[in-house]
Amino acid sequence: MPLFSVSTKVGYFPHGSYTEHSLDPARLREAIQRAVAELGCPPAAVLLHNPEATLRTIDSKRGRDMLCAAVEVLIRACAAGECRRWGVSAWEPASLVTVLDGPPPPLLPRPDVLMVRAGLLVHSRGLSDADRLCAALGVEPARRWGMSPFGGRADAALWELVNPRQFLTAGHQASQHGAAFRVAYELPGCERVAVSTTGCEHLTELVHARNLQVDRPKIIRYRQFLAARQSTLAD
Repeated sequence: MPLFSVSTKVGYFPHGSYTEHSLDPARLREAIQRAVAELGCPPAAVLLHNPEATLRTIDSKRGRDMLCAAVEVLIRACAAGECRRWGVSAWEPASLVTVLDGPPPPLLPRPDVLMVRAGLLVHSRGLSDADRLCAALGVEPARRWGMSPFGGRADAALWELVNPRQFLTAGHQASQHGAAFRVAYELPGCERVAVSTTGCEHLTELVHARNLQVDRPKIIRYRQFLAARQSTLAD
């Protein structure tokens, strides 16, 4: 099994000096075709990126219809051989759960992949919302991918202050980044974790980190701690 695969996301488009989000089927279709041409091969997966960015601004019934239409574009791309799998990437799972929860239930096919934020910087509600979205879409944890394991900045000073190595089993040696990356597979629980890097050294470090063993009871206690803290803040 290869260590790497190339996937891409569609949903954001240039608009003058900024980008805008759109679920317009024609724009999504064009974006997929352009991605295939630029990559020179069909990506392993195409993900509908942050659909909640558009859906949270409209009523749930219309939003579900738009989501189904957008997903149909990705399904057809798979059937046409333009990608091997399709999925959904959600930065704010709770917003998407709200759209999916309302009646009538959407006739939405189960995605091959669901990507959510992962790692030590995701708060308790974010981890729970990811689990809720998995259930709403019928996606088992084995098909869940993680993103942003370093909160967007692997070079942030924070990673010199925290100690993610405490979540590894005794005897395992790792860098701060390596340990944080490995722990991201457990929070909330992911098959793969996506990263962005321009350095071979950093990428090599993360590849080796995949073999690290985590202290699962400690991970469980950590999630329980986050949940208890969230409950206290809510009160």
